[in-house]
Amino acid sequence: MLGAALVLAACAKTGTVNSNVSHKEYLEAWLSLSWPGVAQNDGGIYVLEDEPGTGATVGTTGFVVVDYTSTELDGTVVNTTYPLVAKRTGDWKASDYYGPMVQSVEGTSLPAGIAALLDGMQVGGRRKALLPSWMMTTSRYATQAEYLAQTTDETSRIYDVTLVAYETDIDKYQFDQISARMKELYNAPDSTSYGLYYHQLKAPDKTGDFPADTTVYITYIGRRLDGTVFDTNIENIAKDAGLYSGGKEYGPAAITWASSASELTMTAAGSSSSSTMISGFQKILWGMGAHEKGVGMFYSQLGYGTSGSGTSIPAYAPLSFEIELVDKQE
Repeated sequence: MLGAALVLAACAKTGTVNSNVSHKEYLEAWLSLSWPGVAQNDGGIYVLEDEPGTGATVGTTGFVVVDYTSTELDGTVVNTTYPLVAKRTGDWKASDYYGPMVQSVEGTSLPAGIAALLDGMQVGGRRKALLPSWMMTTSRYATQAEYLAQTTDETSRIYDVTLVAYETDIDKYQFDQISARMKELYNAPDSTSYGLYYHQLKAPDKTGDFPADTTVYITYIGRRLDGTVFDTNIENIAKDAGLYSGGKEYGPAAITWASSASELTMTAAGSSSSSTMISGFQKILWGMGAHEKGVGMFYSQLGYGTSGSGTSIPAYAPLSFEIELVDKQE
C-alpha cells in the first residue's frame, strides 16, 4: 500500500492529472498487492471470484433480483442487503429493509460497472468484482480512454453479488409474491382489482358508501410482505416494531371522504393539515364500511413504484396495510 500512497502523492504534486487517471494509478497499485494477476475483462471490470449459476442468463431487458454487499478497497462496507452484515458493522436498523433488491437492467438505469458485472450471470450464480471509479456512472463511453478523460466524484468499489432471480414481467413477479403471502396468511389469494388483494378481518356494521365530506377515523399498520412494520398510528405497535417516536402523536387518523378513491385525504392525529395517500391505501379504504377491518396487499405501482421510499421500502416493493375504521377518539 506504500507504493499506492506514493503514486497518489506524485499525482497530487503535478496537479495536471484528473481524478479518474489518479484513481486508475492507485487501483493498479492496489491490485498488484491485493489481487496480482487479475486483469480487466472485456467489460472493463476486474472479476475476482465467479461462481456460475444454473438458471436463466441475464439479458438486455427485464429485471434482476439480487443480494449484494459493496465495499471500499479497504474493506469498509458501503451497502448490503444482508441483515447479519449490517449488524456486524453496527449499521443495522429495525425499520430498514434487508433482502433481495429489484433493479431494471434496461438502458442506462444501472452504472456501467454494475451492468458489466451482471452481464452473462445466471440465476443462482455469484460474482465478486472490482468496479473502477470511472465505471460507477450511468454514462456510457466507447473506450476506457473516454472514461478516463472524464472527471467524476466516484471511487472504486468491490461488489459481491448473488443473482436471486431474473424476471421479464415484474408485475407478475409481484403478483405471485402477494398471492403466495395472502394464501399463507389468510388462504385468500383472489384480487379485487388489478394489483390489489383484500381480505376482510371484520365485517362492517352496515354496507353502503359514506356521503362525500363525511369524516371517518382509522387505525392502520403498514407492513412489507416480509411482515416488517414500517408505519403505524398505533402506539404499542410502533413500540414493538422499534418505530416509536416521542415527538409523534399516535391515535386514529381522520379520513375526509370524497366522490372517488383518489380524492380521499388523511389528517394524522395531532395534525392540522391533511395529506393524500398512496393509491393502494386509498383503494383499500374505498371499499370498506363502518367499523370494518381488513388487510390489503398491492403491487408497487399502487405504492412507491420504481424508487421506493427511504431505507424502509425498496423499489418495486409490494406492500400490506391492515386498516380498521374506528370511532373518533375523545
